[in-house]
Amino acid sequence: IFGLICPLPLIVLVVPIGLLTGFLHWPPSRTPIIWEPIAYFIKNFTTIAITEELIFRAILMNSIDEVLPSKKGWVSILIANALFGMWHLPRRFKITEQALYSIFAFIAGCVFSLSYKL
Repeated sequence: IFGLICPLPLIVLVVPIGLLTGFLHWPPSRTPIIWEPIAYFIKNFTTIAITEELIFRAILMNSIDEVLPSKKGWVSILIANALFGMWHLPRRFKITEQALYSIFAFIAGCVFSLSYKL
């Protein structure tokens, strides 16, 4: 059940900050066709999400835990997700948008790591 509750900080923290800074836009500029979000989810889940979780959570975070053990693995969570945030630095936006995107990825990664660890 924790895995279902754990994403709530993403909604509470990231969405309002994204809307206030203009990084996220509501309402969308156009209404998506019903199959577009479904296809996008399937493509991202099967290619990107599984790969990133294996690399950052299963391999990197566990390796850091072995080298730098800490109580409840906080060191590995912070290091792995700092790298996760840098991994998500986009190259096509202004520096402020790049920083926001990276921070959002860091926060999301911490939430994913907590649900993985707990």
